[in-house]
Amino acid sequence: MFKNAKQMKVTVIIPTYNSQSFILDRLSDLESQTLPKDQWEVILVDDKSTDDTYNIMLEFAKNTQINMSVYQLSHNSGASMAPRNVGLSHAKGTYIQFMYADDRLGHESLERQYNFAIKNDSDVILGKYVGVGGRGVPKSMFKKGNIQNADIVDNNLMYSMTVHKMFKKSFIDSHNFTMNENVRHGEEDKLFMVQTYVSAKVISILSDYDYYYVIDFEDGSNSHKTTPIGDPKKHMLATELSIEYIINHAQQPQILYAYLKRMAKHSIWRKGLYGTDRTYDQNNEFYNQLSIIFRKYFSMELLNDIHYAPGDWLFKGLMLGNFEQFNELYKSLSNSDFSDVVEINKNGIYVENTLINGSILAQNFAEDTFKIEEIQKNGPTNLSIRFLFYNKLLYNTEPSNAMVTFSIPKTKCLIKFPVRFETDGVHGEADVDINKIINAGQNANWYGNLELSYGGYNKKIRLSQKNNTLSQWTGKIENNSMLGGETTLKVTDKGTLMVMTQVK
Repeated sequence: MFKNAKQMKVTVIIPTYNSQSFILDRLSDLESQTLPKDQWEVILVDDKSTDDTYNIMLEFAKNTQINMSVYQLSHNSGASMAPRNVGLSHAKGTYIQFMYADDRLGHESLERQYNFAIKNDSDVILGKYVGVGGRGVPKSMFKKGNIQNADIVDNNLMYSMTVHKMFKKSFIDSHNFTMNENVRHGEEDKLFMVQTYVSAKVISILSDYDYYYVIDFEDGSNSHKTTPIGDPKKHMLATELSIEYIINHAQQPQILYAYLKRMAKHSIWRKGLYGTDRTYDQNNEFYNQLSIIFRKYFSMELLNDIHYAPGDWLFKGLMLGNFEQFNELYKSLSNSDFSDVVEINKNGIYVENTLINGSILAQNFAEDTFKIEEIQKNGPTNLSIRFLFYNKLLYNTEPSNAMVTFSIPKTKCLIKFPVRFETDGVHGEADVDINKIINAGQNANWYGNLELSYGGYNKKIRLSQKNNTLSQWTGKIENNSMLGGETTLKVTDKGTLMVMTQVK
């Protein structure tokens, strides 16, 4: 029961299920919020837990100063959609903050987000995430600082598709947005975020504070863990509804492209189509359901405009409508080499493929062989770096521009040295003038890269241990007379070039 039934600034909605091991700690943590307690509320909705979660929450609600109400469903719904919808139906906040029961909010989170949202009339607010216990969180949209009105494409919003964000309640109500209870659990977030992103007039990003802590438990019991694929039709319902909503409501086609790219890169699509832990028939059924959607809404001409190598073959393969041909397409692309290349431009490397009667981006099917073969002194203040670079699609194609570059991260320090390729087109060499590096930034870690350009298609490869290119290497270089000292160059295990100068 509410201690105060007046209009609230924020409603925090938390669905729970069998959360007795941590729910008391999470609720206690909410008491440290800096937003005055009479200005916000918490709605807890239990999905008919079989443990003592519901009673723990009832007891806490009796004794806290937070405006808190507790509900329990009459039967277990098996997912978070129904509990969240119950929370929405009772919410009195101007803004809604969705949470998972096992996560935490930064202590100033509600106050900061609400104040920013009111100032900018925000419909959706993304506060910076922090992963705890090894939990991965989206980061790219938070790299440009606070943004009053973000762009779905430019700010990579499709890579933040969970609902633990803040939303204007009147915005949700005016569009009749709810959590779709008919889609596969785990996909309702993506559908809800597509709908709200596309319909919002103002989407704000806050990067100046750690707003939301996403917790990863060692026992794997998180409420936001991915569930098995299950019925492909139920899984694909969210996908089809998302695509349909974007087509009918988005103002720019790039939003559809951004959604498809995101799904191809980070979605369960990959597991459903060619997961090794699934049977052939299971993958075939998943393919057929997704293929039906693609052939209903898309054309080859539209897909040709997306220019996304990891997804190009996938999208066009879905247009075939035949799972055996889809697998054959994958195998043929895996076996492609430079003789199949028909064009190289800024979008990538295209090969001809008879299955789709056209060209297809293929650079992600050709791994690079890249290693440093030798680093040696070549004069008092010069290094010679000799390397081997091989890519089966680029073999026999000479780069129009090749450079070895060194840079200091988060600075404007950038030094470039041209690369000479031998007649075999595989071996290259660059002369590095250490004085240029020393004068630009002493006692610093320099990141080295091999940068190649082929017909506008640019390729950058780190000089890193990860690519098996560099082993531990240390060398001494005598400085010029102006510095009058000695510089030690050390290649670290991460591939950075450590420049340490001692002036005599």
